[in-house]
Amino acid sequence: AALPMGCSSSTAATDRAPPGSLVTPPASRHGGAPALVFTTKPSRPVGDAAVPPARRCMFAVVMPASTGARPCHLFVDREKPVEAILHAAASHGGFAVDKGKLVGSPERLNLFTFPEGEVVRLDLEVDAHLGATLHEGRLLVLEKGNRLSDERCRALQAALGR
Repeated sequence: AALPMGCSSSTAATDRAPPGSLVTPPASRHGGAPALVFTTKPSRPVGDAAVPPARRCMFAVVMPASTGARPCHLFVDREKPVEAILHAAASHGGFAVDKGKLVGSPERLNLFTFPEGEVVRLDLEVDAHLGATLHEGRLLVLEKGNRLSDERCRALQAALGR
């Protein structure tokens, strides 16, 4: 049986922090990979103020590499389809999405769990994934294509200090 195409290689360095935790290390002073610098804090996520607090579900989202947009902490309505995460990220990141694709790109955008690299179905409600594929507060990666490349996974792991 083939192994899943995720990012979950286990090494001593990756075992220091829980998988997908929101620990954002300071930028390396020794020429290593730059740390992920979020535009928002976990305590002040961006989102639609009309969503009642009891229905808010927060995630840390890394934007598609091709956009150059910085990652952010955002919240969405847990009763809406997962696609709401994609649209909220695009709105905050300043890039346009049309029919599930970055404008000008032929490839669909997908949402991946990190470090597992699992694709999250966009058509189901956020609530339907919670506790299984999605976990509130965890890191998600928005990227073009059907899988996260090994190179992208390594870069994210290095940026997270793993």
